[in-house]
Amino acid sequence: MKNLFLAFSVIFLVSCTATHNHYHTGNDNDFAQSKIIKHYHHDKGDHIVVVVKHRHGITKAERKRLRKWCHKHYKHHRKRVKVQFVLG
Repeated sequence: MKNLFLAFSVIFLVSCTATHNHYHTGNDNDFAQSKIIKHYHHDKGDHIVVVVKHRHGITKAERKRLRKWCHKHYKHHRKRVKVQFVLG
C-alpha cells in the first residue's frame, strides 16, 4: 500500500511540475517574443534588474506590457523586479 501511494505521489508531482512552468504559450508570451531581441537579469541582492534589448519604435503602452511580462517571467525569484530597456 505504501509503494502504491508513493508511486501515485511521484507521478502527481512530476505531472504538475511539467505543466506549471513559467513558459506558457499565450498572448503575452507571443507579444514579448515579437518585441524582445534578448533579455537577461542581474541579481542585486534585494532586487533583480532585468535588461531588455528591444526592437526600435515601441510605444509607451508596449513598454508597459513588456514590463508586466518581465514581472511575470521573473516572479519565481521572489524579489522586486526592475526593468531597464536598451535599444538593440
